[in-house]
Amino acid sequence: AMAVDQRKQSLLNNGYQDMVFEYDANDDRMEQIGNYTSCISSSNKISENFLDAEVRAGKVHPDDVATIEKLLTDRSLVDRNFPAVVKFRLRNNACAAKADSSEPEKEAGSANSANNDNYMWHTCSAIAYIDQDSGHLKVVGKFINIDQYENRMRALYDQSKLDVLTELYNSKTMYRHCKSLLDLDGDESHALMIFDINNFSAVNKAFGRAFGDSILKTVAKVLRLTFRHSDYLSRLGDDEFAVMLRSVSRQQAHALAINFLSNLRQQHEVIAHDFAIEGSIGIAVYPDDAPDCERLLHVAYSALGEAKQVVGRERIVMFDSDCVDENISVAEERLRLIERSCQVAESEALACVESARKNAHTTKELLSRDPSSVNV
Repeated sequence: AMAVDQRKQSLLNNGYQDMVFEYDANDDRMEQIGNYTSCISSSNKISENFLDAEVRAGKVHPDDVATIEKLLTDRSLVDRNFPAVVKFRLRNNACAAKADSSEPEKEAGSANSANNDNYMWHTCSAIAYIDQDSGHLKVVGKFINIDQYENRMRALYDQSKLDVLTELYNSKTMYRHCKSLLDLDGDESHALMIFDINNFSAVNKAFGRAFGDSILKTVAKVLRLTFRHSDYLSRLGDDEFAVMLRSVSRQQAHALAINFLSNLRQQHEVIAHDFAIEGSIGIAVYPDDAPDCERLLHVAYSALGEAKQVVGRERIVMFDSDCVDENISVAEERLRLIERSCQVAESEALACVESARKNAHTTKELLSRDPSSVNV
């Protein structure tokens, strides 16, 4: 029976790659139980001077050292009726070995040695007791590797910020960036440019959805080539795009818009049907035209509505007061659509996160089961 129990424990240890430990806070001595090899050496079951030799020497991410030190030396754990749980990063043995063999030796704990790619996310749940013989504080707990879960959460978060087709920021993220920029750098002059593809619905109808998608991707590519990395590029929805231009004057914003349309027209040679992309642009400048992000969007849409009435290839309109009365209803409707799309994107992202959390909870239940309950 003992051999069977040991076999079950071995299967769990190898399958889940987690580590049970007991830490003597007075002697700074860590004893590990199990065969966890991703971040802890399985050949060294007992570590003397654990905090200095392991935690502070780069085994734990520098930003998380204080978290682990506090947990392992916290006497209040003795009086708790439930485990304390913290999240931290342990250095990946495989990445660490590769880095050590290919890079010059770096000072342990330095900023250069804290490459996040070399660390894996874990949780540590722990309880404590006072050893009756020695009087030492002893902490018993478990390290659980949650790196895949954390990576999935980060991926879901990143996806929730982007438009799926073009991989530009979506309208929700663009609005947040715009608001943050004006809040943090409100003394500078910034411009919001909104671009709309002319007759896009007719193009979709004539050539098909796939061709329409290729047009949208081409616009996204030209936006990236034309504007700076510091500018915020987004697809607001359908055939509308926006660029938040940082620290530019009215004249500079207009010149950049002309350059963008010029670059866009040159793409006809790489598009099927030798199609030339044309569009209309409305531009509003902060703080001259609007005092905040919501108003800036409003007046930029008003300028876009005016641009759509312009005859010719360069349909660019800088906002002025004459744009408002004629196009205010159109601008307000577009803002309502953006708000609704933001709500939908947020709901979808929350649904994905909730699904991932449920899967993680199921895994956690499996990990917490008694090894003897596992059928072999």
